[in-house]
Amino acid sequence: MKNILLPVDFSKNSLDALFYTIKLFKDRSCNFYILHTFEVKTPFFTSRLNKEKGRLTYENNLESVEDQFNDLLMDISEIPEAENHSFKTLAITKPLIQTIHKTIEMRNIDLVIMGTKGASGLKEVLFGSNTVKVLKSIYNTPLLIVPEEADKFTLNKIAFATAFKNGYKESSLATLSMLCDLFKSELDIVYLDNQEPLTSEETENKKTLEKALDGVNYNFTFVDKTKSTEKHIREYVGGLDFDLLVMIKYGHDDFYNWTNEPVINKLGYRTKLPFLILPNE
Repeated sequence: MKNILLPVDFSKNSLDALFYTIKLFKDRSCNFYILHTFEVKTPFFTSRLNKEKGRLTYENNLESVEDQFNDLLMDISEIPEAENHSFKTLAITKPLIQTIHKTIEMRNIDLVIMGTKGASGLKEVLFGSNTVKVLKSIYNTPLLIVPEEADKFTLNKIAFATAFKNGYKESSLATLSMLCDLFKSELDIVYLDNQEPLTSEETENKKTLEKALDGVNYNFTFVDKTKSTEKHIREYVGGLDFDLLVMIKYGHDDFYNWTNEPVINKLGYRTKLPFLILPNE
C-alpha cells in the first residue's frame, strides 16, 4: 500500500478510520490523500447577483473545510505512528463518487478507506450512504471498510471468505499476499462446503489460489453450509479472534456472489471487523 485515499466528512467515524489506517500501516511509508467533497448549488439560470452569492458561498465553504483540514493535520502530527507517512488534503467541489474515481486515476491510488458506524438491531440501515455508494461504484481498487469497533492495529489473523467457483485475478491475490507478508499474518481461507466434490473448474481455481499464496501461512477451513452464506461467514469470524475479513467482489451484479444473496452488501454493515473488499476486474 503506497497511495491511500481517505474520503472524510469530518465525522467521528471517518476520522477514526483515518487514525486506524495510520496506525495499521505504521511500519510502511504511505502517501495519504484525505479527500472532502462539497457542492455549491446555484440555479441553472443565474443573475450576476446569484453568481456572486454562489462565489461567496463557495469561498466560505472552502475556508471552513481548510480550517478543519488544518486542525486535522495538527491532530495527525501528534500521532507517533504518522511519522513515516505523508499527507495531502483535497477539498473539491464535485460529487463524491465522481471525485473518488478521478482521484484514483490521477493519484495512482492503491487502497480506498471508508469508515462506518457499525450496526445493531434496527440501526442496520446500511452503513452510511456515502460508504454504500463507494462500495457499489468501485470495481478496480481495493476498499477497506473500518467499523467504529476497530481498535486492533495489526493483522495477525485474516479470514478470507471465498468460493472456488469463481476465478482469481493475480492483482487481487497479490494485494492479499502482500498484506499477509507485511503483517506476518495467519490466513484462514473459509470455504462454505455443500459436501459435493469440487468440479474440474473449481479444482483449477483452488490451485491458482494456492500458487498465488505460496509463502503465505494459510490453511483451509471448510464450513458445512446449512444457512445463508452471509450468516455462516459472520458467525465463523465472530467466534474467533480475527483482525480482518477479506472477500473478492465479482462483477456489476449488486454483490450477488456465490449464491442468490447480497453477501458483501450484508456483511459490510453487520461485521464488527475491518472488511477488505478486493476487486476482480
